[in-house]
Amino acid sequence: MHVVKRVFKKFEQFGLFVSSIINYLLLLVVYVLGVTLTWCLVKLAKKEMLDVSREKKSFWKSVASNDRSLERARRMY
Repeated sequence: MHVVKRVFKKFEQFGLFVSSIINYLLLLVVYVLGVTLTWCLVKLAKKEMLDVSREKKSFWKSVASNDRSLERARRMY
């Protein structure tokens, strides 16, 4: 009986090891595909997610303008 329990314990450890490798590989594929597809879509849409010009002292955008148009709101993102 002791031998059977030890064999089952080793199978359980092996299963956990294999599942951790498979989970790592699946998450890596999902991450790479997700980032790659998102990057491609952003480039195709010619959008800039961050305004990173070095000339500015701050990245804050002023919203004190009286222009409350729908087009301005759409261009915000």
